[in-house]
Amino acid sequence: MQNNSTIVSICLVPFQNKKNFLTILSSVKKTIIPDSEIIIIDNNPNDEYKILCEKLNFIYHHNANQGQLAGAVNLAVSIAKGKYFIYLCTNHIYIYCADWLSYMVGYMERFTEIHVMGGDIRPFRNKNHVQGGIYIARTSWMKAHPYNLSYPFTFMDVEISKEIMKDRKKMIKIPLIHSSMFNEWNKRSHDTNMKIRRIKIVHSHLIENYVKFTGWQE
Repeated sequence: MQNNSTIVSICLVPFQNKKNFLTILSSVKKTIIPDSEIIIIDNNPNDEYKILCEKLNFIYHHNANQGQLAGAVNLAVSIAKGKYFIYLCTNHIYIYCADWLSYMVGYMERFTEIHVMGGDIRPFRNKNHVQGGIYIARTSWMKAHPYNLSYPFTFMDVEISKEIMKDRKKMIKIPLIHSSMFNEWNKRSHDTNMKIRRIKIVHSHLIENYVKFTGWQE
């Protein structure tokens, strides 16, 4: 890693789930790498979060819900100093391995032609897209491609993928990062997941389904 520079900016946007957010914040704090920053963009002002972030030396901004989730991420990108930008969904993230962050950064440094990587590549209208619960991107590319605030937040990952395809770039998934919410689509892919020995981080509504489909044992 380079010295005296920020390698990665990690964005977290609290969303009506205090218990999960504080758990995720604690997990991220324990596993950050040197030369990284954590950016909290809060659409609903919360003094407790602000005080906690100041205590932990995290960056905290109140966004007044401008543009909802897309606007919050745009704000995080605009102030990010990292070479890489990571977005983590604050409602359904489970960090299993402490080296998840260096693992994701390592993939970006290895595949220099890739703008954005996610835990899964999913079909959408006969085209692939990066599933957006977890992704890592080149910050410079994100700054040049802010989210369209007229998009529903559920289409944020689709919008990223559309811009990637415009640039004629490929999308790849990071093998040990899993970002699909568990649903009927994912049941068809669980055989592949069964072959994965060690998941670094997972984004899922129902962690018990993850255990069921992959045989995960902590």
